[in-house]
Amino acid sequence: MAEIIPNPLATVEALESFAFPSTMLLQTQASLKHTDLLTCFGFPDDPRNSVDNNFAIFNFKAYPATVLMTARRYDLPKVSQMFYLDEPSVQGYSGGPVINFGYQDVGSGIRMSTSSPTIIVGFMQGTRGDATGGKMSAVTPSWYLFDIMK
Repeated sequence: MAEIIPNPLATVEALESFAFPSTMLLQTQASLKHTDLLTCFGFPDDPRNSVDNNFAIFNFKAYPATVLMTARRYDLPKVSQMFYLDEPSVQGYSGGPVINFGYQDVGSGIRMSTSSPTIIVGFMQGTRGDATGGKMSAVTPSWYLFDIMK
């Protein structure tokens, strides 16, 4: 049996062509404003359900419902920093980026573009629900990636 060993340089080049620069990651432990309009991306649809076998990225918009907080995770027996969004996520968004494109709600549903750069503020952790049926998205801040890489 032959073993296929990929060219490491070709692998790095391929990954770099799909990756985003680390400068797009929020690297500080700053809380977001409740008026920051965030866009969440994921792949919740099973491509086997598609008639044309294509796979599509989904997105939804949400606002931060909390400041950056230290809390017990609902899915693991540990404490970590996170923030919640005012909209729930669904299966397939986990690990997907939560991006601030620089829009804020200035009242009455009016959105204004700010001069802020596009930045990835976190990654979808999952959805937390309770007995009332209420649900919110839990987001792991993007600066955790820098802690992991140290």
